[in-house]
Amino acid sequence: MGFQAAIRYAEGAEAGRNAGGLRVVDETVERVEADSVTYVQHTPEGSFPQEDRGRWEVEWTAPTEEHGSVVLHTSANAGNDDNSSFGDFIYVAEVLSRRGAPPDDPLPPTQP
Repeated sequence: MGFQAAIRYAEGAEAGRNAGGLRVVDETVERVEADSVTYVQHTPEGSFPQEDRGRWEVEWTAPTEEHGSVVLHTSANAGNDDNSSFGDFIYVAEVLSRRGAPPDDPLPPTQP
């Protein structure tokens, strides 16, 4: 079981760029960079292969400058720990947050 997430600007000149900062708070999560985007994801200690649920904690600091709406993209893997892709499920979700408004309800999780 694992996850990966990023928070980026959703629109305007900064669309696709990191929005704010992500801070790891324990050994179950790590920060990684890919194509100038900061992601947080589970570590080997945070993969919980024998559990039926997992929990990861990350602190997000909102941007100091206004560049429009931000979007959280996240994905999670619910695997059966048999070292194959059979019986594993991948879920994705997106939450859009506009300045001065409560975040949209997350889109229902989907399986690609």
